[in-house]
Amino acid sequence: MLRLDRKQLRRILNFWKEQATCFALLPSSRSWSFEPGKTILSLSPHSDDDVIGWGGWLHLNHLQGNTIVSVCLTDGSGGGGTLYPDKEELIRLRREEFRKAAQVIGTSEVLFWDEPDGQLKPNRNLVNRLQALMDRVGPDIVVLPSFLDAHPDHQATGELLASSLDVKTDRDIICLQGEIWTPLPFFNVHSLIDPVLELKQRAIRSFSTQLCQADFLEAAIGLARYRAVFARAQGRHIECFLATPFDEYVKLWKLLKR
Repeated sequence: MLRLDRKQLRRILNFWKEQATCFALLPSSRSWSFEPGKTILSLSPHSDDDVIGWGGWLHLNHLQGNTIVSVCLTDGSGGGGTLYPDKEELIRLRREEFRKAAQVIGTSEVLFWDEPDGQLKPNRNLVNRLQALMDRVGPDIVVLPSFLDAHPDHQATGELLASSLDVKTDRDIICLQGEIWTPLPFFNVHSLIDPVLELKQRAIRSFSTQLCQADFLEAAIGLARYRAVFARAQGRHIECFLATPFDEYVKLWKLLKR
């Protein structure tokens, strides 16, 4: 029988209590209100992350005529296991998959930053690069994995954005934290994706190098269905986010890292 020692039990209980307190303070989730004329910057640690986490929401923005710029931060070389021993070939394939999925979604511009997969570090050069990109595209919304997503590259993406925003800016940016590997402990906005569910599935199917190793398609659609049921949403599938102004996003990151 598995047993937890007293210290582990205390940590678990404290975590649960903190979650319950935070959840009680948050307003109930509301449906995202789409507006035309917006620019979306999507930060995808790996080529399949944004489509899995918020592909439906991205396409709904495309239908509004909004500009979508999607950045694949890492080269994808760590996502092959024993099936793809040739790293250079895997990098090439995953780039093709990213472009294919972006075409399905309606992404306006795709960028590859080719940081080492599994070793994403928000160093000064990368922070400067993101700041320069935001200066160029002027995003109204930045969407990325949550701080708590259980992958080091996903967490590093959060730190990268927080470091890039932790300077004076006259932009009024909304940060959306989505869920990929780890469901959000709480969320305050959601997007009904039933009208574009088949398109999201088609976009995820672009990533054959990953689907042959794990059924991320079933996981993404299953989570969207689960979320809709327990959020009492007016539909069968939703994508969920924690939405904050950029200054609150930076504050949250600093509190998390204390």
